[in-house]
Amino acid sequence: MNPPTFEGQYEPTEANEWLFCMEDMLEDLDCTPAEKVTFA
Repeated sequence: MNPPTFEGQYEPTEANEWLFCMEDMLEDLDCTPAEKVTFA
């Protein structure tokens, strides 16, 4: 799996899009909240 990397965008919408993409990926993997913290 190749998660998207956050490259320090200054546009809030780009940062939000990256965040939602990561959240979706972690949900698809059925990660627990503790595992999500580890990946963060």
